[in-house]
Amino acid sequence: MARHTGRKITAVTSFECGGDNGLLPLICAGQLNLPCLDADLAGRAVSRLDQFSLTAEGFPITPMLLILANGATMTIDGGEAHQVEELARAAITSGGGWAAVCFPPLDAGEVRAYALPGTLSRSIDLGSALAQALESRTVGAGVAESDIAVIAHGRIQDVTRHDSVGLSSNTTIFLKDVRTDAVIRIEAGDEYLIVLNDGEVIATVPDLICLVDIRTGQPIETVDARSGTDVALCRMPAHPWWLSSAKRLDFCSPRSYGIDLDPILMRTS
Repeated sequence: MARHTGRKITAVTSFECGGDNGLLPLICAGQLNLPCLDADLAGRAVSRLDQFSLTAEGFPITPMLLILANGATMTIDGGEAHQVEELARAAITSGGGWAAVCFPPLDAGEVRAYALPGTLSRSIDLGSALAQALESRTVGAGVAESDIAVIAHGRIQDVTRHDSVGLSSNTTIFLKDVRTDAVIRIEAGDEYLIVLNDGEVIATVPDLICLVDIRTGQPIETVDARSGTDVALCRMPAHPWWLSSAKRLDFCSPRSYGIDLDPILMRTS
């Protein structure tokens, strides 16, 4: 990216703090001997390259550099964000299923405008709380730390995978809350998207919805949800950046995933 743009890279950060993408910038920073900013561009995991804070504010996400699993390198210049997403996804699919991605460099003012601060330290704090809870065999208490709400405790009763159009849910998970006997339904794609309690929607993106294995303390990815697993269903508030305007909220609301619902949030600002 430095060669392509002629700009000197002085720091790195994650474009999303979810999953491997939250860890890889730390590795990159260590290898390059550069600082890693305590921030990202999403405050969570998102499904598409056109759902980040840059796009929500109309900032271009090109030039974008991809290094594909098959070793090929690809640079995308120009195009609308949704076109870049479609092109990059096609290249990643044909190139081995994953890629290292680099967004265009930001200057200090752009970082202040578009980056969501504190996401790296927040992730570390959550991991520490879960690790301590697991060590003391109090996982249920650990996931209830700070501003995490435990929506339900129970055993997963059924997991159904189904075809979907676009980014709509492709997984439906059912569990029974042992505290209230309510039937909990979770709709998920790459992320957990909405939660229903006896048919009533009680939680949606962009709040962070997570299943935690009570026995191991490990978060369960949507593809790993299995019947018979004892879980805590948790919810954390969305980063305030997304709640500061209706335009921003639209970029990671249920409708951005193809689900015709207004967001149901823990907090509204």
